[in-house]
Amino acid sequence: MLHGLDQTKGHALVIFTTSPSAKTGVAYERFSHACEIGPDGKAVNRDMLAVQLRAWDLYRDGIDPSALRGQAPPATPVVYDEILKAEERRDPARFRVESGGQWAEVQDAFLLPWMVDGIFQPCCAMCGRSMPEQVWVEGAGACPVCGTEGSPLQPTRAQWGTLNHRYVGHGDPAESADSFTFCIAHLQEFADPDGSVSLHVMTDELLAWDPADYPDHRLPLRAIEEEIVETAMRYRTLGSISFDQFGSASTVDGIGAELARRGHPARVHKIHHGAANNRGRAEIYYELASLNRIHSFRDALGPGGVSRYELELRFLQRVGDRVEAPSYGPVVHDDMWDAASTALATLVLSELGASWREKLKGLRPEFGMQGGINSASPFSAPPSRLRGTAPSNPGPEISEQRARLLQHRDAALARHNQYGNRTWRNPIGPQGLDWHKRGPAG
Repeated sequence: MLHGLDQTKGHALVIFTTSPSAKTGVAYERFSHACEIGPDGKAVNRDMLAVQLRAWDLYRDGIDPSALRGQAPPATPVVYDEILKAEERRDPARFRVESGGQWAEVQDAFLLPWMVDGIFQPCCAMCGRSMPEQVWVEGAGACPVCGTEGSPLQPTRAQWGTLNHRYVGHGDPAESADSFTFCIAHLQEFADPDGSVSLHVMTDELLAWDPADYPDHRLPLRAIEEEIVETAMRYRTLGSISFDQFGSASTVDGIGAELARRGHPARVHKIHHGAANNRGRAEIYYELASLNRIHSFRDALGPGGVSRYELELRFLQRVGDRVEAPSYGPVVHDDMWDAASTALATLVLSELGASWREKLKGLRPEFGMQGGINSASPFSAPPSRLRGTAPSNPGPEISEQRARLLQHRDAALARHNQYGNRTWRNPIGPQGLDWHKRGPAG
């Protein structure tokens, strides 16, 4: 069509009108071109104009008599009234696209935008709730959920494990042009305002090796194995390292043998992802994300240094009973999601078993539970931050539960610090002292 307008030159006009259904088609590509700004702050494509309006913005002046040459205006076709507000409450994701004029990452997105936002936002040191930076600024650091005062916890890469957590790792080995990804995570408990304990998944390591970064697009598997071993040695209580069934047997055997030689107790093995396994993994991830119980730092492994993990989460889509990356568009891989979600599912199933969903909703304070209190973790706070104010007008039962909970936490923190579990101490031992001399894989 565009070539057919070449003869019209300056008199040609092409109009695209569409609902912003997904960032994976021609419409979004044209929209991006129209919005592109150059280094000089001016539009790159000055022959293009993008107009983005909500459904009711089109009729904002629809009742202006001067616009209708003095005639009595009819009823405005679309108004943001109680009916539309009710639709927004019922399905905010769909409303945002169909009526709000906002682009969706993909059609049939697996996770809602607020779920992904919550994974990377600062969280409360007591209850673990994540909220945007602006909420913490407006509340002067106090958590609006439980009332705890102090700075929120900003998830960061851990780099070192602590002895009071059990860690799990999973790797997604490369296939053809895919990346090799690896994740380490652990469970940590937080205290809800009602005195119960909630388990959250904390992401400690995210690693990725992209074939495009290497000559002939061939990954240096031996160097990658060495880097995974060095990373594992920094987590002495890393109990399990799994790999997808498509990975090389020599990779699994080589990592397992080297860790055993260096005295690391981790079990290295393969797992087989079938349809039921993938569906269960997605259900666990979705449930925890909807409860705001997943926390991760933003890696810098994506294009332009953005978070690859976050990008993949935003573009994941449901295809039947599967969750996968789109086949075209700006994000077409889900390797990091695979590694992180498998580590997460392994943690939850090993801790809570097949009835994980019921147990997640019924946990009570038990301070011997997996997760513990990590005095050296980037997700933990010093004891002074854990002594927050009680919720506004709490009942006597909640106040007593909260007081007991704080006493237990303070005692546990004192216990851990007494035994030297501090950030400056090297928990690896002499067999791993040379890890810092190594550069990145390749």
